[in-house]
Amino acid sequence: MRNILILLVVALGASWLLAGCGSTTTRPRQTREVSENIKYFDEHRPTTRQPEKAGLPPVERIAQDNGDAPPLDPIQQKRPPKRHMMDSLTEGMVKVEEGKFTMGHVDPAVTDAGPPQLVDVSTFYIDKYEVTNAQFKKFLEASDYDWKGKLSAWPLGKMPQEIANHPVGYCSFNDAKAYATWVGKRLPTEAEWEKAARGVDKRKYPWGNTIDYKKCNVKGSNIGKTKPVGSYPKAVSPYKCCDMAGNIAEWVDSWYKAYPNSNQNNPDFGQTHRVLRGGSYFQASGFTTYDRGHDKPDSWMKPYYGFRCALDGDKGDD
Repeated sequence: MRNILILLVVALGASWLLAGCGSTTTRPRQTREVSENIKYFDEHRPTTRQPEKAGLPPVERIAQDNGDAPPLDPIQQKRPPKRHMMDSLTEGMVKVEEGKFTMGHVDPAVTDAGPPQLVDVSTFYIDKYEVTNAQFKKFLEASDYDWKGKLSAWPLGKMPQEIANHPVGYCSFNDAKAYATWVGKRLPTEAEWEKAARGVDKRKYPWGNTIDYKKCNVKGSNIGKTKPVGSYPKAVSPYKCCDMAGNIAEWVDSWYKAYPNSNQNNPDFGQTHRVLRGGSYFQASGFTTYDRGHDKPDSWMKPYYGFRCALDGDKGDD
């Protein structure tokens, strides 16, 4: 009986091998050559598109399979932050139409602001208010900009909420220009700033020709610090700009140079100092529409150095 069982097991094993398990004939595998695999995955790998820059084609890089927020490579980390996008570039700005105006004034106390000259200015936009602490804070949060005046302007480098709507101070020309670039604008030229402040009727102050300490924040107003922007709605310029006399001195994108036909010899004239306009709460004078302050572009040690932005007329959207 045992011999019979052994023979049956052997017979079944032989049948199973003959059925194909041990056969050398196998179903052909579907394979690709190595070069085909490389080509396939190159065509199907996911990509991410980097933001386009003006004048440059879009750049693509291979997406990293590290989750929803892959780490940036070192090159990307060093790229400047995206500029701030407003609903409208001209939001909060006023428009100054092209045309000529008289720049400068005959004033024995302001010898570097003459002789008066007729200047033709193209259409431009300018901020109605000075740039505030809150606006500058957004710029700093969105970038890695190294603002040297931060600890001087804000205790421990943190902006007090009560000065959020005051003009930002301790700003150098370079700080002002960096912010303006970030918002997609620029700083006004000296001629643009003066036209926006005094209009075309040669007025001494934004509101007229008579000083009124209740209409501005200068030393004679006895305030001694900045006030919120727009605190003097009855003292706006002919183009409805606010705070163009006092509060905080404003950087403009012009070198401190002699006016044409001037016979003044000032050692600071040239391409070493930038112009500041409008005076400040600290100054007893220098808040007329034609007065010129000046300092080096990297100077930030003054609590009353601030700015407002401008924009070319053809870049407006109204």
